[in-house]
Amino acid sequence: MDLLLDTHALIWFLESDAQLSTVAKNTIEHPQNRRFVSIDSLWEMTIKTSLGKLVLMQPLPKVFQEIRNNGIDVLSN
Repeated sequence: MDLLLDTHALIWFLESDAQLSTVAKNTIEHPQNRRFVSIDSLWEMTIKTSLGKLVLMQPLPKVFQEIRNNGIDVLSN
């Protein structure tokens, strides 16, 4: 199954946030599923962190590395 993660789901997944349901977490982690995120989500995270409207557990470069480490493909527009 192909999964397109929105910004919240991506952040909750990467930060192991309890707001992401167990079903969603298991679906994202399932090895047969392909995971995608839009470049727009990365822009949104960058803008919101620079404005102080989003605080992440890790600096953005580390977050972007975690996206790659988790096999999540970034879709460009």
